Amino acid sequence: IDSIYNIDKNSTLVIEPVVVQENKEKPLTYTWEVNLEPYSADETFTFVGTTLGKYNCRLIVENEDGKSFFPFVVYVNSPYEEGITLLSHDSDGNSMLSFMQVPAPGEEASFTEGDCFALNNPDTPFAAGAVDVVQCSGNLIVACQGGGERGDLPTLYYLNEKTLVVENMFTVSEYDDFKPAILGVPLTGYSGTSYPIICENGNVY
Repeated sequence: IDSIYNIDKNSTLVIEPVVVQENKEKPLTYTWEVNLEPYSADETFTFVGTTLGKYNCRLIVENEDGKSFFPFVVYVNSPYEEGITLLSHDSDGNSMLSFMQVPAPGEEASFTEGDCFALNNPDTPFAAGAVDVVQCSGNLIVACQGGGERGDLPTLYYLNEKTLVVENMFTVSEYDDFKPAILGVPLTGYSGTSYPIICENGNVY
């Protein structure tokens, strides 16, 4: 097996080790460890990169004569480091967040499959009527007007720009005319600072 593996967040790493016994073939057992904790006893290693970071791993192969150790490292990297983020909604108002990664030399650019919001936030509904997205100080701020079949409230989301995981969100129910259209947030904005939101009817909050 290799000593280093790099995978994108939400990707699956599969390692099928090739083991050779120099003497008589004897029954083998396999132990895979991740960060010093037992992870699997299967012959094949299957690892889903749900969280960014470095994972110190090792494979222990043993028979009745002894053990052999094979350390390796798995890096789970962000697939959203560099590329194009696209916010959209269909004719029913269902919102969608898409991402096109900068392609490697000789490869064609293409959007990742499915909705990146749903993929990274399976327990958080994405409000209908997405209208604007701004990158600001490590976050993507997304504005949704709400409505749709579920009758969603107008909602603002703060997503981590490297993971697209929701770090904060809030809904607005106290203003009947609050339908955000444009986020007046600069790229160099600061948390804790008030910025204008221009609504569909021209009102500013």
